[in-house]
Amino acid sequence: MKTKKKNILLTCTALVSSVVIFFAAYFIGYFAKPSELPVYQTETEYGVMLYTSSITDVSGCHILKAVNKISDEYAGTATGDLAEAVYTDGEFTSGTYQILITGLDPESDSFDDDAKELSPLIGTDRNWHLTLYIPPILSSAKIYVNTNLVSTIGEIDNYEIDGRGGTITTETHTEGTSPVYLDLTFNSDRYALSDNSPAENGVLITIHCETVEGKTVSIDGDILIGEDSAVRAIVSTNIYAMYGVTLVSASLIIFLVFICILKRTNHYVPQAFLILGVFMSFCFSSLYIQATDCPYLIKALMTSGFGITALGSAFAVKRRFGKIHIKLLLSFLALFLILMQFFSVFAPAYIAEVLTEILKYYTPILALCIAAANIISSAYGVNKEFCATGAVGAMLVAVYGSGVFDLSVWSPLFVMCLFFIIITQFVSMREFIVTERSNKYLTANLQGEVARQTADLQAVISEREQLLRFLSHDLRKPVTRIRQLIDEAKRNNDCPEIEAIEEKINVIDRDIVEIQKYSRTSYAAEKSETVDLNEIILKIYAELNPDCEANGIIFKVVPTRFNVYAKPVQLNSVIKNLIFNALEHSSCSEITIEARKEKNFCKILISDNGNGISNPEDIFSPYVSEESNEENLGLGLYISRQNMRSMGGDLFYERIDDKTVFTVTVPLI
Repeated sequence: MKTKKKNILLTCTALVSSVVIFFAAYFIGYFAKPSELPVYQTETEYGVMLYTSSITDVSGCHILKAVNKISDEYAGTATGDLAEAVYTDGEFTSGTYQILITGLDPESDSFDDDAKELSPLIGTDRNWHLTLYIPPILSSAKIYVNTNLVSTIGEIDNYEIDGRGGTITTETHTEGTSPVYLDLTFNSDRYALSDNSPAENGVLITIHCETVEGKTVSIDGDILIGEDSAVRAIVSTNIYAMYGVTLVSASLIIFLVFICILKRTNHYVPQAFLILGVFMSFCFSSLYIQATDCPYLIKALMTSGFGITALGSAFAVKRRFGKIHIKLLLSFLALFLILMQFFSVFAPAYIAEVLTEILKYYTPILALCIAAANIISSAYGVNKEFCATGAVGAMLVAVYGSGVFDLSVWSPLFVMCLFFIIITQFVSMREFIVTERSNKYLTANLQGEVARQTADLQAVISEREQLLRFLSHDLRKPVTRIRQLIDEAKRNNDCPEIEAIEEKINVIDRDIVEIQKYSRTSYAAEKSETVDLNEIILKIYAELNPDCEANGIIFKVVPTRFNVYAKPVQLNSVIKNLIFNALEHSSCSEITIEARKEKNFCKILISDNGNGISNPEDIFSPYVSEESNEENLGLGLYISRQNMRSMGGDLFYERIDDKTVFTVTVPLI
């Protein structure tokens, strides 16, 4: 029971840690990310309401939210054309985005003070310069600064507009995305500025855009504006952070796949899928924010990445809960999630809207179910470390599925991904190191192991023959006595001695059972393996503590973190036998189990404060017992020592500080 609680506690601790890191990253990111540039609502003289920002509010780098949408119309590119535009907040398949950054009012009393504040923006031409960063636009666009066409991404179907140098015409739609840096120039000469309004002294950015039939136009990411160095530093930091996570996750995947191939095992497959999802999301996200001619495919692969993480989390759970094949069920639901995420990008707008609404609830619910399944699985003894990473991976999917957070460097989702990669790498490396230590021990001690096993096998044969001689000698006495009692009963024509007869028969039964138990757990029945000593000790504590409490004995266990090379069933049997001896024969009030490291061995000390053993010289010989009666064969300690020697260890007795101490030694990994 305590082992189950410990495993559940480990998984829950990993979950709580991820939640704490999420909120810590959220608050840190809130203050670390660029501030939003103030937005103003301005009504033009023509009655058009515009969202605008002002150059006077710019300091460093900011996120720009003042974007106007104009659906199904390619609006004019001059401030005088703003009156013709109909602004909307809805989605559209083709139309216009317009951004208006107002300049200074030359008639304002604060002009000189404002101009002084803007001195960091002065360029070599003595004008003020801002850099505007526009993230990828799905899926084709033409971008104007005032009336000048400055950037073309893909081609717009049947597009014709008057531009500098004549009429611009395209006939077919061509996909493409690319981030764009725009240099916005503001006249700083007070006497050259217009007297009409700050809007006419500002800069108008017009984006004509179109997407494929049935889809909606979108700008994926934050628009940034500010000083050129500050804007480029933030964008490059974000890109390099994505490259870094991509590289680290790719390295970890290669390591896990290499180990699976090298060791011919699928033990690390769940971890590989967990990290593969993070790798795909960051890899294709970093590609998506660069120039590409296939934006929808890259976005679909990016979007479905965390679905693969959910699949890896499902792989980590226990195979069955009762009759329900829970691993298969959760894996199927995770595959369904991947398909919905992938095809929601390609689906027409009305279907994509439905899928998006379904995913909004389906993703976090599935993720929470997988996290709960991992917690329960850890209690059933499934690899508790991998269950912990599976639960954290599921929480990562739930956060992503909320749709609130992106993968930018100041997003809490980004920090959670880093935390997830770190703990997954730690757990995988720990499992690998433990396995390699076990293999190294086997390799280094192969010759000795073979010699020991050969000697043990010969000893087993000799012991069996000796035990048969013991049994043939000792069983002859009670059998002879039974015959005498039967003869006496016949002479007396009654059987008052029947109880004595039954008692002798019971003695024989108990002796035979003990020998049979030894034969079942002897050398040939079990192979040595890497064993978590703490799990064995805690299991014994859970089984025997009720007996100790019933006898008024305090049972203490000192937790340990040793991995040993032993036969788990036999080691369990030896330790339990020593504790039973203390319970039955030592008249003690306290029993303690602890473990210590001594060179290449682990010493397990089972001590009690009882009366000890009066003749300790021959206690490990067969048929030697403190209680010399026919009901006690005195084989327990003899069998226990033989069991320990069969796994390369031994069993010793000492009397230390008025305490009886049995020391079990076993090879340490």
